Amino acid sequence: AALSPNGGDPAPAPHGSTMRIEIADLTKVHPGGVTALSGVSFQIDKGLHGLLGPNGAGKTTLMKVLCTLSPLTSGRVLVDGAPLEDRRGEVRARLGYLGQDWGAPRSARCGEVLDLVLRLRGVTETSRRDSEIDRLLALVGLANHRGAKVKTLSGGMLRRLGVAQALAGEPELIVMDEPTV
Repeated sequence: AALSPNGGDPAPAPHGSTMRIEIADLTKVHPGGVTALSGVSFQIDKGLHGLLGPNGAGKTTLMKVLCTLSPLTSGRVLVDGAPLEDRRGEVRARLGYLGQDWGAPRSARCGEVLDLVLRLRGVTETSRRDSEIDRLLALVGLANHRGAKVKTLSGGMLRRLGVAQALAGEPELIVMDEPTV
């Protein structure tokens, strides 16, 4: 993160740079008192990172905290030197997410799903969205399925469409829960 003009707190990193995440003593307690994470600390820089652990270890909970889908109970999560809770919108704009139970509307067509995601990511030009949809579908091996309804896809094809939507908008950080499923 760059230093702010006053020489104090870090200024936000410019969009398009590598997102740095620092987690310190993160604790997440679910409603009802179940502790999902306790004292988790690590850093994420450029590269490929994986979370390994048994079922119920808190991997999905950690990913939801990082994606701003679930608030932390205590500890600290910094994105480019600033608290995550102060950068929710920016973080969401800079990441792609594929949840464990991702699903698209069954009556939608593959191209429509990606068009919606790109619109939500701020891609307003129709020709740009169309070319990006073609690129994404080709990237995940679904080039011939742009007009196919989601309900006609196999489980593997649906997962690949999920990967395509996570890659839409060229995010700096891609979070995938159970990516090998």
